[in-house]
Amino acid sequence: MPIAPTRFSRVSIGWVSSTQSIEDKFVGDTGENFSVVGGATFTRSTVSMGGNATVSGTLRVTGAITAVSTATFGDNVTATGGLLVGNAAAINELVAISSATAAVSLGAIAGNESSSVQTVALSGATRGDSIFITLDPIYALVAANRDVAWFASSSSTAGEVHVWGINSTITSVTPTASTVIRLTRINHPSYI
Repeated sequence: MPIAPTRFSRVSIGWVSSTQSIEDKFVGDTGENFSVVGGATFTRSTVSMGGNATVSGTLRVTGAITAVSTATFGDNVTATGGLLVGNAAAINELVAISSATAAVSLGAIAGNESSSVQTVALSGATRGDSIFITLDPIYALVAANRDVAWFASSSSTAGEVHVWGINSTITSVTPTASTVIRLTRINHPSYI
């Protein structure tokens, strides 16, 4: 009877009759399990690795990867489509990043670097958060506004942040009333 190469099976080399595969011949020897020196293409939807898997080159997955345990990366992690972190997860000790818009009116600020402090509600804000301000794009178009520098800090009261402006000129300046700003908060796991 003529012979033919076997289909991929637990044994990757050998010969059997053209009418039987290795699996047909040895019923207990099933599934793909072999080492690859060069490249390999897996056409099955699921590849199960019972031991450790080491990739010395590039591992490209076109579908989703779910890590059911701890994933350790020895180098940088680049996210081209956004990085999503689940509840209570930490990125370099950052617990959460969130932002909100607020309309803030500082009122008149006297000259000689005096300031005007306002308390603004920011959901989730807590003491020790890093607070960043992004002003409305049209803010700088008003000449007097350019004399005022904006600052923000966390508050000892949960859900609040402090926002203030400092006037660097000798004349009183009233920034555009109800200026719309974006407040971005970064929450840290602890406050020192």
